[in-house]
Amino acid sequence: MRVRPARGHHVAAANGTTGRRSATDSTPATPAESAAAPVTRTYVLDTSVLLADPGALNRFDEHEVVLPVVVITELEGKRAHPELGYFARSALRKLDELRILHGRLDAAVPVGDTGGTLRVELNHSDPSVLPAGFRLGDNDTRILAVALNLRAEGCAVTLVSKDLPMRVKASSVGLAAEEYRAELAVESGFTGMSEVDVAAGEIDALYDEGVADIDAARDLPCHSGLVMISERGSALGRVTPDKQVKLVRGDRDAFGIRGRSAEQRVALELLLDPDIGIVSLGGRAGTGKSALALCAGLEAVLERRQHKKVVVFRPLFAVGGQELGYLPGSESEKM
Repeated sequence: MRVRPARGHHVAAANGTTGRRSATDSTPATPAESAAAPVTRTYVLDTSVLLADPGALNRFDEHEVVLPVVVITELEGKRAHPELGYFARSALRKLDELRILHGRLDAAVPVGDTGGTLRVELNHSDPSVLPAGFRLGDNDTRILAVALNLRAEGCAVTLVSKDLPMRVKASSVGLAAEEYRAELAVESGFTGMSEVDVAAGEIDALYDEGVADIDAARDLPCHSGLVMISERGSALGRVTPDKQVKLVRGDRDAFGIRGRSAEQRVALELLLDPDIGIVSLGGRAGTGKSALALCAGLEAVLERRQHKKVVVFRPLFAVGGQELGYLPGSESEKM
């Protein structure tokens, strides 16, 4: 779980071991050359991949990424979606940046730092390569047709999708299909927690006073969590606005709940601090974000009487294909 107070891979790509020579190369490949040359695979992405991770275009190393043009159309259709719109717009923005940089996208353009390429495929959409039962004229059919036509030309094609039915369809017509998982990888960068080595005397002072000056904390963001380790023990704290370190105790609870991990304990400490107006918690499902926030809210309302009520709101999802539109009423009625 990542803690961000106050406003606060496994990519589907896999490297091969043998090479594919171009049709124009008349020199036969020796066994040593074939074993040493890596396969450049062609990864055909569907819309679900870019909606899950707009940066997916850069995550396929030295391989070729192909976007059927219908994917651009589907991204355009999701721009105003209440949940997916941000990701659709981000993906379109990245594509536009590449277009401006290279002048076109219908031919392969370099992406990333490892020799990979990207292109928007305007052709290869002939559905005759599909079995009769798959020629439905929908967007999935068009994406499958692109992948199969590219494979027919000799490309080592893999269809990448977050959509299970799409992967099943691809396998049904003999295409290699993989699930995109790169967005599940832990992001590099600041997580809200840091671990530092300190002197034993600094930890003793922290336990004695509850607050201590720790040199290693001076460059850390305000309210970030800090795991301090010495040769005689360890302690958990958080950085205060004046760059001191405040002790975070493991026995602190809110409405009967206690943090079990260091991240949860720091999060609970921040949630219960009346001087902090906004706490943003990030992490995978099941890491306690909602439970900690709700219990801290109930503690503040029912036990400490610091607030009048707890308001819980979540995004609304349209059911049955109908958009909800704007909700009527005042702000309180909408909530």
